[in-house]
Order: sequence, then C-alpha cells, then structure tokens
Amino acid sequence: MSPMATASFDTAIQQMQATNNAMLQYQRQAVEENRRFSIESTTLEHEASVTERLQGIMQTLARNSSS
Repeated sequence: MSPMATASFDTAIQQMQATNNAMLQYQRQAVEENRRFSIESTTLEHEASVTERLQGIMQTLARNSSS
C-alpha cells in the first residue's frame, strides 16, 4: 500500500474516532439529563403526594373543629 493510501486511511480512522467520541459525549450528556429529569419528576411526585395528604389532614381538622 502506498504511503498516500496509508495516510488517507489514517485520516479516515481519526475522523471516525473523533465522530465516535463526539457521539459518546452526546450520549453521556443525554443520560445525565435524563437522570436529572427522573430525579426532578420523582421529587415533584413526592411533593404532590405530601400536599394531598396535608390537604386531607386540613380537611379533617376543619370538620372536627366545626363539629
């Protein structure tokens, strides 16, 4: 194989490696964002559940105090 063809292959391989690295970095970021979103969603669900329970307690207290 000629030196020119070898250099051409080397360049192509380097470009593919750079592309692969960029895609891996993008995937890592996407996974991290999904993880954060999941944590935020879980937190919001928990807060909503706590709020519902507090509302129930407040309604019970209001009924008990009026009777």
